[in-house]
Amino acid sequence: MAGDSARRDDAELVRLDIEASTMPDPVAAARNVGDTSVITCIGGRAFDHPLGTAEFNAARHKWAKKRMGRFIVRDGEIVSVDVSNDSADRILTHRRIVA
Repeated sequence: MAGDSARRDDAELVRLDIEASTMPDPVAAARNVGDTSVITCIGGRAFDHPLGTAEFNAARHKWAKKRMGRFIVRDGEIVSVDVSNDSADRILTHRRIVA
């Protein structure tokens, strides 16, 4: 079943991206994203490369645990990621902000 194989390959690609991003190793993470990828963080901050998110988050925390979800994979490349984390979600909820 080709569809099942493609889904497993996509899931592995996302897993590798999460692993590299969590280290953080933006160079390794960049191997998984396409040239036109968009990584959107809380507050609508958009980056076109994992290095952008690593630099942005460096001042905020040393590492972050991520879960698989809200990734769009096309033709073997991650083309879109929406980044969320529990602490940011709690702050937004507390302030009644919808992002």
